[in-house]
Amino acid sequence: MSLSDRDYYDEEERRESKVSRFNSWSAVLIVILLNVGLYFLNQLTGDQLFARMTLYSQTIGEPLHWYQFLTYGFAHNPNDFMHILCNMLALFFLGVPVERRYGKREFLTFYLLAIVFSGVAWGVLNYGAPVAILGASGGVSAIVILFAFNYPRSIVYLMGIIPIPAWLLGVLFVVGDAYQATHGFDNIAHDAHLFGAAFACLYYLSGIEITRLRFGAPRRSASNRSAKSRKEEYRKFRLRTHSTPIDDDSTVANPRYMSFERLKAEVDRILKKYSETGKDSLTELERETLEYASEEYQKHKR
Repeated sequence: MSLSDRDYYDEEERRESKVSRFNSWSAVLIVILLNVGLYFLNQLTGDQLFARMTLYSQTIGEPLHWYQFLTYGFAHNPNDFMHILCNMLALFFLGVPVERRYGKREFLTFYLLAIVFSGVAWGVLNYGAPVAILGASGGVSAIVILFAFNYPRSIVYLMGIIPIPAWLLGVLFVVGDAYQATHGFDNIAHDAHLFGAAFACLYYLSGIEITRLRFGAPRRSASNRSAKSRKEEYRKFRLRTHSTPIDDDSTVANPRYMSFERLKAEVDRILKKYSETGKDSLTELERETLEYASEEYQKHKR
């Protein structure tokens, strides 16, 4: 029998589908749609919406307006479509692999906190000056730097043309903003970009998991982690026996070494975990176990 033949699996799938398909969307997609939706909604309000969402230098001294430390990150220059376009393109191309690396909840929490951190730091630095800030650049800058940390050797295209490694993109990003922040005369809040980059550095080097409020060792790049992970999983596969408890979430056996009955029991455990804590809680190995089990069930049906 296939995985879809199991009654409670079908019931869980139907329940999630009825509740909302919104939960299956990626955080990157949600953020992009929200930004674009607000951009066009603002046009209908004659820019009154963004006037309330914009972060002003005096906001830090006005507690009733502290919501602006978050909302400014979802407002963009209504007279410059390239402002939102560039931010959303960067978020799409670099945010998707970062979200895949950290998970939906952690990614979204990190992104929102990066916006708030950048906004508060900018507000302190510019308190009392006749300036204001709007745009997702603080959060997007954090994503750019976090991508560079996790995928340093990945090739990205500067200006959409010049291929460079991601680590160099991160360096150029920080150096360029630092120079512009001290010598530039444009209307871009380069200091907010730098605060977003600083937040990403603190996050990565601390090894914190925000959604679990847990600190750990600094994370390795994705390429190094994947190589180590494969080696460790292979070692565990070789050492694990059929006496391994099947209800221990921390020890998932290699499905290819299991008897058919043991495999069914392991699938039951994983699907129970799926129904209780959701799809995002499954490990990569548990997902592979479900895929392998589905193939085996099909063979036994023949």
